[in-house]
Amino acid sequence: PLYEQKKHPLLGPPTFNISLIHGGKLINIVPDYCEVSGELRSFSHKKALEELAKVEQIFAKEAEKCGGSIEFIRDICYQAYKTDENESVVKEFQKACTACGIKSSLIATFGGSDQNKMSEHGIPGIVMASAMHQVHSCQEYTEVSEMAQVAGIVSELLQMKE
Repeated sequence: PLYEQKKHPLLGPPTFNISLIHGGKLINIVPDYCEVSGELRSFSHKKALEELAKVEQIFAKEAEKCGGSIEFIRDICYQAYKTDENESVVKEFQKACTACGIKSSLIATFGGSDQNKMSEHGIPGIVMASAMHQVHSCQEYTEVSEMAQVAGIVSELLQMKE
């Protein structure tokens, strides 16, 4: 609900989830602490930092209401990036797809990859889809035919002359 209110018309809302909750030392003792871990993703690094600050404020306020306090650790694994459609890496990808008879499309995702790190250093790039379905679930799978298409695109890219 909180993030649905902040929904961008093209990009959608940022995502936030609490994925780990741990506290206490033994099952028969009231815990004296609670550790909560989660992640927040956005297509905008600036927006992600703004939202993270709000999350920290909420946790601090709720802990204070109960006489507690928080230690908030920010571990920023990836910064959001956007590669301009006019970059040569995008044009080369599109040419390779055309050569393979595949319609290319550029889609923004919340995924984290090596390209996030390269973009931080000014190296433009894209992450080519690798035929993944139901990613990060117990039902994740791929299709051999789609992997063959990916291999064809990679082959075309490797044979391109500068």
